[in-house]
Amino acid sequence: MSKSDLTRRSVMKAGAAGLATPTIFTGAVWAGSHAGFTNAPEGDTVTLGFNVPQTGPYADEGADELRAYELAVEHLNGGGDGGMIPTFSSQTLEGNGILGKKVEYVTGDTQTKSDAARASAKSMIEKDGAIMITGGSSSGVAVAVQALCQEAGIIFMAGLTHSNDTTGKDRKANGFRHFFNSYMSGAALAPILANAPETAPRLLYYQGSAEGGNYEVLLRTPCHWDEDGTVRCPVKVKDDRVQALGTGFDVTDTFHLTFADGVIVKVTTSSNDQDIYREAAVWVRENMPEVMEGPCKNRGTLEGTPVECSRAMTAGYKAFVASPDFPGV
Repeated sequence: MSKSDLTRRSVMKAGAAGLATPTIFTGAVWAGSHAGFTNAPEGDTVTLGFNVPQTGPYADEGADELRAYELAVEHLNGGGDGGMIPTFSSQTLEGNGILGKKVEYVTGDTQTKSDAARASAKSMIEKDGAIMITGGSSSGVAVAVQALCQEAGIIFMAGLTHSNDTTGKDRKANGFRHFFNSYMSGAALAPILANAPETAPRLLYYQGSAEGGNYEVLLRTPCHWDEDGTVRCPVKVKDDRVQALGTGFDVTDTFHLTFADGVIVKVTTSSNDQDIYREAAVWVRENMPEVMEGPCKNRGTLEGTPVECSRAMTAGYKAFVASPDFPGV
């Protein structure tokens, strides 16, 4: 089965997907003929651009990304114990920077907004001479910055992006990802849900909704047994739809797992949604029928389009907030 033949239904039959790691830097790139490359490094240093959310709803995640990038730079330049470098089969990285050039870096703030992320990346490319941009915590940002880097002739290494589109329909020759995508998640879930045929479509739809809503996991509470024999697993998340309401609330989605003979046979979900969240959903259904008959048609099924539905509902919630019907928070 080719990639182009994949559907949400075929994901249910797929096995786990593998990852391939691209080789980006080669000696030929920085040889004497490299003058045609944007920001081709001159001298003894090379600059990387770390474009992460330093403000906004995903600032904590951005801080984690930045700490990891700074540690990677230390290891690339020979500091510490070298981190992962000694474990690589390739000997290209020797702890002396990249191809002998010391790695320096600049940072930018995406704010988890596409326009802000593009402006930040543009500045790092044009003003700071970055040869590569990386980072971000949403697929929307990844797609926007990847397109900019393609225009500029710069390598883009995606940060956290779960959408298939990043390296699917919105792919660019200069863009790469190491993070798993929605297809891979579905493929990994498929064998686990093989004995829960009624659950699988709903859970895969939830997964797509999470992708479209840029879910960020804030807290995973340990699972425990309920009195009825099910296993309850609460997950506190931050997502675009709740953020659009401006309440400062983070929802907890709880997964209820039913087992039989050691395998999962049913999974249901529940949420501690605020009343205003439910009001917003009703408002969208009543005032934006094009959403319900368009991207949100066939909700909870394999025929549905959860990513597009989630994004459309977020836009609908924003419209609700801007309307005279919004009661305030």
